[in-house]
Amino acid sequence: MTNAATKLQLDMLDIINTLFIETNPIPVKAALEIMGKINGELRLPLIPISDSNRELLIESIKNFNQYMGVSA
Repeated sequence: MTNAATKLQLDMLDIINTLFIETNPIPVKAALEIMGKINGELRLPLIPISDSNRELLIESIKNFNQYMGVSA
């Protein structure tokens, strides 16, 4: 069981790290917006995720969905 959990943790490391690339919860909210789950409006003091980090997040979500067998 521990080996399976370790493998899953390592497999998910990219999406985990990307979700914390900026101050929480900005990347999480951006990910939910990208997936169409929320409208993406932020209230101060939160600001939108940077364009470069948004691209990283989109790629990470795409890779994670592919790993999980989810079609986006």
